[in-house]
Amino acid sequence: MVETSEAEHMEPKIEALLNTVENYITALNQHDLDYAGTFLAANVVMNFVGTDYELNKAQILSSLGWDMGTKARFSYTVAETVAEAVVVDLTETNNFLELLSVPPLQARMEFQFNNENLIRSVSYEASGGSVKDPGAVARALEPVIKWASQNDADILAEVYDGEHIQYSRQSAEGWVKLLSSWRESQAT
Repeated sequence: MVETSEAEHMEPKIEALLNTVENYITALNQHDLDYAGTFLAANVVMNFVGTDYELNKAQILSSLGWDMGTKARFSYTVAETVAEAVVVDLTETNNFLELLSVPPLQARMEFQFNNENLIRSVSYEASGGSVKDPGAVARALEPVIKWASQNDADILAEVYDGEHIQYSRQSAEGWVKLLSSWRESQAT
């Protein structure tokens, strides 16, 4: 009888987990929330490193609506694979950031999986420019908000309560429309 090492037994499992991550991010790039949701366990939890903020599956999918509305594009590299986890370095670009002339978002994400190779937890840790300059988006939005309050107050009221952005698909689409109008006004 030939014995196989534990590493050889782990290889197909790791490959399956890597496929789950690849398919999940592909679904995000295709802006298909229903498909993305098929890779999330029913009891999935997403947390943000350094905060007490945590999202359940419904909240994750709702917040991903923002990414769909901003036409987000994700790229990633695998940083590490261990037993039941895949760690990736992710970069996100989207129309919202581009219209604001803000650099892409970068994060390290750790995906953990259940026995069916579905994502059971996601740990999100901002990296790169997001960490070095966490106020970049807020500063970039200041002139837009000032302009919009005078020129497009109705749309501004739909997407911004005076303190917070609503992270939903509808809000994202409103912001992209608002930012596009602002950009056009700056060109004249």
